[in-house]
Amino acid sequence: MINTIKERLDNEKLTDKILTFLICGILLITNILIGSPTNYNAIMINIIVTLVAMIFIITKKIAKKEKIIENKLDICVLILCISSCIPLIFNTYTTLTGCINYILKYISAFLIYIMVKELTKGNSKLKIYITNIIIISAILLVIFGIDKMSTNIFFPLAKAINIPEITYEETRMDSFFSYANTFAAFCSMALFLAIGGYIKAQKKIKKCIYGVAIFLLETGIILSYSRIIFIFLAIVFLAYLILLKDKEYRIKTLESTIITGIFSVIYTTVYMRLLSSGNSIMLWGLLLIFSLLASVLIIISEKMNNRLIKIRHMIFSIVIIFIIIIVVIIIGLQQTKPLVMFNTSTSEKGITKEIYQVQGNTNYTFTFDLEAKSIYTNTDIFKVTVLEKNKYFDDIKQTEIEFGTYIGKKEISITTTENTTEIFIIFSSKIVKEDIYLKINKLFINNHEEVLNYKYLPTNLVNKIKNINFNTKSAWERGIFITDALKLVKSNFLFGIGGDGWQYREGEVQSYYYWAREVHSYPVQVFLEFGIVGFLSLVGIVILVIKYSYTYLKQKKDIEFVTILCSILIVFLHSFLDFDMSHMCIMLMIFTLLGILSTTCVPENAEKKKTKNVVNILIFIGLLLILGINILNQFIYTKIVEVEDENNVDIAYEKLQDINQYPTYLLPVKEQNINITRNVC
Repeated sequence: MINTIKERLDNEKLTDKILTFLICGILLITNILIGSPTNYNAIMINIIVTLVAMIFIITKKIAKKEKIIENKLDICVLILCISSCIPLIFNTYTTLTGCINYILKYISAFLIYIMVKELTKGNSKLKIYITNIIIISAILLVIFGIDKMSTNIFFPLAKAINIPEITYEETRMDSFFSYANTFAAFCSMALFLAIGGYIKAQKKIKKCIYGVAIFLLETGIILSYSRIIFIFLAIVFLAYLILLKDKEYRIKTLESTIITGIFSVIYTTVYMRLLSSGNSIMLWGLLLIFSLLASVLIIISEKMNNRLIKIRHMIFSIVIIFIIIIVVIIIGLQQTKPLVMFNTSTSEKGITKEIYQVQGNTNYTFTFDLEAKSIYTNTDIFKVTVLEKNKYFDDIKQTEIEFGTYIGKKEISITTTENTTEIFIIFSSKIVKEDIYLKINKLFINNHEEVLNYKYLPTNLVNKIKNINFNTKSAWERGIFITDALKLVKSNFLFGIGGDGWQYREGEVQSYYYWAREVHSYPVQVFLEFGIVGFLSLVGIVILVIKYSYTYLKQKKDIEFVTILCSILIVFLHSFLDFDMSHMCIMLMIFTLLGILSTTCVPENAEKKKTKNVVNILIFIGLLLILGINILNQFIYTKIVEVEDENNVDIAYEKLQDINQYPTYLLPVKEQNINITRNVC
């Protein structure tokens, strides 16, 4: 009898280990295989998740006759996932393909949530495994992002594993996502997990590894140049410090992030210069050196602080570091250098300087103190273009000058149109070779110097931070998407328009001519596509997480819990103004962390709620049916219904009615006759 019980316990541990290994594997391959929201590798992930869930139901639920749904948070998560079926049930969906794919995606998210919640009960090791998998995934994406902007070693691999839409952004890191903001959100989520791992680590080797992770993730976030992530990251980081409560942990957090952050800023400065020079080997070598230096320094700093008895001495050292950083920034902003272009193979497409908050009907004079060298004596190979754009980012007028070898000053004088809000200064060359170059020593706009290149600070990062405001197109246009989506919600608030429906229905309500695949706000998109039930269930999840977290943190100081809570918070906040949750890898990560959160803070019932096995067997049969649909979707269904989606696109744009009703400056660029003025000087 005793041997039988022991054998069953051993088998249960083995089953848990197998399920743990499978779930960690799913999370890892999901992050690598899925970037774009439209990636059909998602169907394969759905199949794998369903298969693992079937094993889970048999071994963990049918065997023990336990209920799957145990608390209010489980109910809200289940209702959110089921709400994706409502448009299909009531035949209000827009695209059958999108509707079914979203249903299957949300089912996978719910299954991951339930499995992680069950397996992490009393299993702290699994929590560490999962958080480490997310950190590793993010680091791999940073490495791929660096390669994508430089050496392109992994591009054949990306094509081989069916990663679509691999576009090449030369100035912002976006990795497999092909979208810098979501990439930055993913790195931010992993950053908090890495900081939490560093704080809890006892051995120096572990601290060193987490230090390297923090440096790499900060580097990825900086190179994404995502202004909205910079803002939210600062807010959530402040919340993280407050929730930690323990002064020693706060000091460790500040030390690790500040020291690695300084190295990240230095590396990104060097990185952009090496990128323009084409020195890829040095780029990778410095990445290794800087990551090791950063990790070693934070360990040394922590060791020194541990010798200080009084907390105020530690705080004093942090304040000194902050003062040094501020002084370096002030001095760095004063140090500039000429911008040299076109003497390497990486500048072929030219360099663009953006000027924001431009006034309409105003005279502007652009004075370029430049030096140009060309071996082609009778050819004007260099061109400087002043391109005017309106608030919708449409090109409305451009003025150009062309020249060859020249030393001195050149000017472009313009009078902006009534609708001009931004100006792009574009430097380009017909030929790129080592023995030619264009050097801009100084740029003056109406006699005011405009910095093109900082000597010590990363120019792109400084420009992004300087231009944080709500008047840029990327900022206010999100408000337009949300406002227009809410117009559509009014007539579809009960049952929704189905998953992926926005891009086909936006033409009915849009304020001006645009095309956006996503609403750029997760709560609004849920309301629009899943109806009132989906929206209320999402609100319920938020309320319950806040309630349970508040109660739990009043009773305990838990670094892991605070870390996971802030990891979820950074993505959720960002998803209010972007479409992170449309990416399946982000969705699975959030529901995974939500499962761990539920295990930790949701009060357990004293007695396990039992259920009749017939319920669990029906659920198993349901999963078998879902598996079949996924397999059919993978091999047959998707190909057939792609035709329907193409028709829906045509229908959506027909609903714009007569395009002539829109002012000329609202039309897409291809519909405009752009006025080009050529100046010769």
